[in-house]
Amino acid sequence: MTARKLVRAIIRVRGALSVDDTLAATAHDLLAEGEGVVGSLVVGFVRPHLDRFNGRSFPLTALRLGDIELRDVSVSVNDGLLITAAFGQQSA
Repeated sequence: MTARKLVRAIIRVRGALSVDDTLAATAHDLLAEGEGVVGSLVVGFVRPHLDRFNGRSFPLTALRLGDIELRDVSVSVNDGLLITAAFGQQSA
């Protein structure tokens, strides 16, 4: 007879992402929390990676799909979170 144990962990990652008029995104207040022994261990590995991105900006316009590039981003909150992105041809 063999016994199998399933190890479960709860890990929560939170933070904020702000996007300015030039479509540069900046990560803020990144936080990881874990429950239990395994969750705490995983958070110990994740936290240094989150710390590297906390306060760091990156241009969303650098994300290209061939000749298609990001032109605009819109965020609205009503019954839920709605993020709309507009794409277009790369400028010549």
